[in-house]
Amino acid sequence: MLRAKLAFEIAFERLERAKALMKPEMGDEFSVAVSSAIRTYIESRFDLRVTRHTTEEFMTLIAAETSGDLGEYADLLHHFLGHCDLAKFARYTLGLDQMKQMHRSAWDFVDKTRPRPEEKTA
Repeated sequence: MLRAKLAFEIAFERLERAKALMKPEMGDEFSVAVSSAIRTYIESRFDLRVTRHTTEEFMTLIAAETSGDLGEYADLLHHFLGHCDLAKFARYTLGLDQMKQMHRSAWDFVDKTRPRPEEKTA
């Protein structure tokens, strides 16, 4: 019997696919792919609507979140999303090392926040 994929499994798949975009001439596409993977993961995992918000609005939502689950990752997320915004909106050219660092931080964020077997929520 097939089961629905969990939010972290989908995020890992999307981040893995984004590796194909890790080329300086594809910085915009790469940034959109990893940012979208993280924002969609956060919506599913933390039940927090963030895909239609700017980075600043999103960070305000995290700060206002009562459970505080995301609060401990606010600096990491702000730094990560700031790099994504530079590539998407300021047409900043990301180097391969920056892309690798962004990918690693996105992957680590999902890994650190995914439900563990002892948790009951997906």
